[in-house]
Amino acid sequence: MLSGVNWHYLIALLFILTSACYLLVGTSALMAEVKSQARQKYAIATAWLMIWSLFYGLMLIADNRSTAQLFWCVGFVAGSFFFPGWVHFLLYMTKSNINIKSLPLFLYAVSAILSTLCIVSGDVVFTKTSLGFLFHYELNLYFILLAIHVIFVFSIMTYLHFNWWRNVRTKRQKRQLMIFILWKFIVVVPGFIAEYFLPAFFGVSFLPLASVLILVVSLQLTIIMNTHRSLSISVKNISEEIFKSINVPVLLLDHENKIILSNDAASAVWDDSIVGCDAVDLFLEDNKTPDQSFFENNFKNNVVTLTVQQESRVYDMSLKVLRNKYGDIYSKIVALEDITEMQNALDHAKESSRAKSDFLANMSHEIRTPLNAIIGMTLIGKKTKNPEERVHALNKIGDASSHLLGVISDVLDMAKIEADKLVLTPVEYNFIHLIDKVLAVIHFRADEKQLKLTVDVDAKIPRYIIGDDQRLAQVLTNLLANAVKFTPEGGNIKLIADLVFLADDFCEIRIEVKDNGIGISPDQHERLFGSFEQADGETSRDYGGTGLGLAIAKRIIELMGGNITVESELGKGASFIFTILAVRSNKTVQTLEETTIDGEIIPDEFSGKKLLIVEDVEINREILIVLLEDSGLVIECAENGKEALEMISFAPLKYDIVLMDLQMPIMGGLEATKLIRALPDRRPERLPIIAMTANVFQEDIDACLAAGMDGHLGKPLDIDKVVDALRMYLVK
Repeated sequence: MLSGVNWHYLIALLFILTSACYLLVGTSALMAEVKSQARQKYAIATAWLMIWSLFYGLMLIADNRSTAQLFWCVGFVAGSFFFPGWVHFLLYMTKSNINIKSLPLFLYAVSAILSTLCIVSGDVVFTKTSLGFLFHYELNLYFILLAIHVIFVFSIMTYLHFNWWRNVRTKRQKRQLMIFILWKFIVVVPGFIAEYFLPAFFGVSFLPLASVLILVVSLQLTIIMNTHRSLSISVKNISEEIFKSINVPVLLLDHENKIILSNDAASAVWDDSIVGCDAVDLFLEDNKTPDQSFFENNFKNNVVTLTVQQESRVYDMSLKVLRNKYGDIYSKIVALEDITEMQNALDHAKESSRAKSDFLANMSHEIRTPLNAIIGMTLIGKKTKNPEERVHALNKIGDASSHLLGVISDVLDMAKIEADKLVLTPVEYNFIHLIDKVLAVIHFRADEKQLKLTVDVDAKIPRYIIGDDQRLAQVLTNLLANAVKFTPEGGNIKLIADLVFLADDFCEIRIEVKDNGIGISPDQHERLFGSFEQADGETSRDYGGTGLGLAIAKRIIELMGGNITVESELGKGASFIFTILAVRSNKTVQTLEETTIDGEIIPDEFSGKKLLIVEDVEINREILIVLLEDSGLVIECAENGKEALEMISFAPLKYDIVLMDLQMPIMGGLEATKLIRALPDRRPERLPIIAMTANVFQEDIDACLAAGMDGHLGKPLDIDKVVDALRMYLVK
């Protein structure tokens, strides 16, 4: 079948060696470390080139026409398939928007049809030459269509080559691709003309070197592919380092949600043993395990729960699903951020906001209820002509006003606590008298419900101690009022005070308020002492109240060096127990009792003394004048600080004491006081100036003293405190 060695054997050897080179190039592409669809398509294209070159080489050394025609048929079909294969490779390499599947299939189909028609037409003429069997075509429609098809495919290839050149990033890659494109036009185009166009249109037989010439540009392309390969490997290594160094847990999943890689942060949360586990088993969403569909689509900021070292932690989870060109999932990236502390803070803020909203609703009720009573009873008092009904209405107005004042005082105290400005004012007081004063208020409420109120005070407790009696009375009143409120009719309430220890001048007193009322469930104990809190919503609806009393009491007790606890079960009553630290007074019983005077006004007690009231609101002046009319005081009024300054400047010795409002038009009380103190001193004694104002915070009191005032009375005025202040400066 094969004849002796000659030039055609050497040329055939060139074709066969070219085929071997294509085999090596294709194998190298498939064996690359970095796998890709583009490399697979490149290997397929080089396979067609290998077959094309091999069988054309065998054709040259065939010893008869039929054998040569057989080899030519295989090589001819492989050559026509090379063009669609190359286009397929370029589409993947350039990531073109052209449909990757449909265009190559269309080109393969057209190439197969046209090459088959050319073969079966029988219009191929083989000629035996010194170089072996060569061929040319008889001119027919099929070869013309095939030539046009080759031009069309070559145009697509050229477009994709330039598109590839445009998309590469480095100058080196651009230079390599430009050389590749130039070689294609210089070397490959003449080969195509010699193999397809001259035999088809001119009947000229040329050596079919197209497949050999393509090897030149193929080797150039191999260099480019190796450059891409080294870059891809570098990018891969860098990417792995970046992946491992990310400071939040990141997991890489496969398409079945199995964990295939975790970074160092993720290994710190779990450990390396999670690789290979199903990611679904790691997370809880809404306290239940998610199904596989949870990982099908991208999402951000999804809150999940993980169990880390036996502790439940909250994470913010994001998922990125990676898909290939066909839309198939090949990997998934899960990123996690620990937001446990932030979530706890958010939950606390929401709970606090809810509590404050409930508080505002309760506060609205607590304010509107006494206001309704005040307005209603005022109308009744105006309407009725019956003196007893009028007195009854006035008493109810007084009760409602006291309740409203208590609500406002609680709010102000809570504001002081939240601003950390609640302070104690220590004075010497009789502990037993304090208990009696509180009980005098509570007994009336307890009697209305027929409650039995018993008191047990340890005789070892010092009778006179130093502390803030007003704040202690506030705590006791709150606890006892709660006991009365939550104990049903006929129930029992007990107040117990014991001495814990007495050392030198210091003592610790333990006080317990116990009842047999509705009780409190254990899970509500901690909430009781929170701001704006009550045991539950039902308590507020059924019994009213602002929910501030216990929070205020707790803070006062802490300022007194003690603490407060509760012992209670639902339906079994409650015991509130607290301790305070106090200083024992060194004064004798007789001395302290002699200097203690009741706050009630003694007729003509201040006879002949002159009082200047500086107040811009007429009704406030009227109230003071009426309440002090039996005291013997000679009262004059000024409507603002400027007027008071002029009156005192004109007659510096006329007034014995001044009650000064702060907020007034033209000139306020602080400015007026400073100017009065700056007047020439013509008095033998300093003129007492007492602030009377609704500004009752500690900084307000400090501002009054800094301006030169001698005392402070808060509005609404307590007439007993007003009388005590008058006695301090007017009674010698």
